[in-house]
Amino acid sequence: MKYKLSIAFVAFLALSTAASAQRSGSNRSFDYFASVALGSAYPFAPDSFDEGYKPGFGMMVDVGVKKSIAQLSANFDYHFFFADSPVPDDLNMLTIFAHLKVNPVESTARPYIFVGGGYVRYWAVDLNIYENVLGYGGGAGVELEIGRTRRLFLEGKHISAQTRKTEDQANTQIIPVRIGLTWIF
Repeated sequence: MKYKLSIAFVAFLALSTAASAQRSGSNRSFDYFASVALGSAYPFAPDSFDEGYKPGFGMMVDVGVKKSIAQLSANFDYHFFFADSPVPDDLNMLTIFAHLKVNPVESTARPYIFVGGGYVRYWAVDLNIYENVLGYGGGAGVELEIGRTRRLFLEGKHISAQTRKTEDQANTQIIPVRIGLTWIF
């Protein structure tokens, strides 16, 4: 619960600071954005996770503020992995991260990199396995301008969660790949 409040506070602080700067008429202009994406995630580690589950589906929502080439956002990711056995023990993973993203190029096709960290909830439906832990990750992508306020993007990232209830107590690692849309306000 503490991690959820911390991430929510960071997102609230970023949004309220940006809104306050725009209302005061200062020369600091911020853009607000919201992104949604669908895709898949690949289990990477530990070995039992990689061997026991197939890639499933995932979805992502990202909201935040942008100033020049940098963005600060609250990122919500949900991942679902299919069990590779007849036992219905599908695996779910929810991440709530604060992301810092840098878009170093201003063009129609903009490559970017990002890093983030925050809360991870990991659970297997019928195995009574669940864990709330810290996680971190990073990735890269490219966004294509399809209008003044819309962008299409494709990104990949690596997420590592400090899970300890896995078979060999290794960190759980996944590699999500997403395609989505961003709206600038």
